[in-house]
Amino acid sequence: MNSEKVTAFTFDPTEFPFNVELSGITNCNERYDVKREKSHCYILEYIYGGSGTVIVDGKKYRVEKGDAYILPKGVSHEYYPDKSWDKLWFNLDGTLVYNLIYSYGLEQNIIFKNINNKEIFDELYEITNSDLPVKEIMQIAALKFHSIIQFLYARQQTHIFDFKVSTIKKMLDSNLYEKNISLKAIAEELHISQTQVISIFKKAFNMTPYQYFSKRRIDIAASLLLNSSMQVKEIAEALHYADQPYFSNAFKKIMGMSPEKYRKINLGSVQRISNIHSKVPLEVAENLPFNLKVDRK
Repeated sequence: MNSEKVTAFTFDPTEFPFNVELSGITNCNERYDVKREKSHCYILEYIYGGSGTVIVDGKKYRVEKGDAYILPKGVSHEYYPDKSWDKLWFNLDGTLVYNLIYSYGLEQNIIFKNINNKEIFDELYEITNSDLPVKEIMQIAALKFHSIIQFLYARQQTHIFDFKVSTIKKMLDSNLYEKNISLKAIAEELHISQTQVISIFKKAFNMTPYQYFSKRRIDIAASLLLNSSMQVKEIAEALHYADQPYFSNAFKKIMGMSPEKYRKINLGSVQRISNIHSKVPLEVAENLPFNLKVDRK
């Protein structure tokens, strides 16, 4: 069963820079399907129950509870639920709508995942259902829409940051047994500078990528010392250290003792799980045999 509550306003796109044409609450099932060819307005919707599909210019997006989306004006779209949807929605137009979206760099964004903030959309809906004069409703609604755009922008930046951190960590972790890992390669993968790679990772983990990389390799070495019969030289070779003395020196600076002593006093004991937040001394990281320092060439 579909139920829908709609509030409509006399629509004149030249009267206000921000116009709410329609606002509503919809509770619908799988029979609900909306299609628009070259939509005459912007569509802002927040899903607070269920899941479904949004199609914009032939591209499909999955949306779930807690997601929001803004469908652009002038673009064809379609949306429908899997089984059911509960949503708040607004049909908007006016120069201010475009200007705010463009000013925050969100014109290429359609879906905003994991917003989980029904309250800000409730507030906009309540404004559109108040007893105030239409002009005042539009003015107050414009301010609330601005706050929504600010919130979506902030969440988008958080998601971008999380993606970059995850990518950097994944590239480091996947190269732990390789002979070389380049900070330049990581920067090129993310289309950012090498100094940005360091700054982003350090903000997330309180250590630089090369400090993290060094610590993880020594953790592997420590595990091999306690859980295998490999000789120290073999472990150094497996982790692509230049030679055994270099490896032993790096191990001692981080673990506080030589590999041989570590194996002797810890063999048979429960291995302590390393903490990603423990720092590697900068002087150790600066002398790593792999290229995780800024390449300024």
